Amino acid sequence: MKNNQFTFILVGVLFLVTLGTAVLGLKYNSSIKGFQAADSRHKKFVNSQIILNRLAGDIAEYSKKDPGINAMLESFASANSNPAGVLPKPQAK
Repeated sequence: MKNNQFTFILVGVLFLVTLGTAVLGLKYNSSIKGFQAADSRHKKFVNSQIILNRLAGDIAEYSKKDPGINAMLESFASANSNPAGVLPKPQAK
């Protein structure tokens, strides 16, 4: 059997392609895991936001029935006020 240089080159190319495919497959799998983790965090955030919106709606409905709760709600509203409202206003020239 003769040593064929072309055969060695093709085997080398096949090895490099296989190695590259394995590296890209591992990179793809790690990217998918990162995406799934971010998606899971996003879903938790959205579910929390939905729950808080429902709670705010329930509180608004309850405040219609019992106006005495408004004083307590105002104390929470002032503690969690918009930080943009606290910024100093620009002075007029």
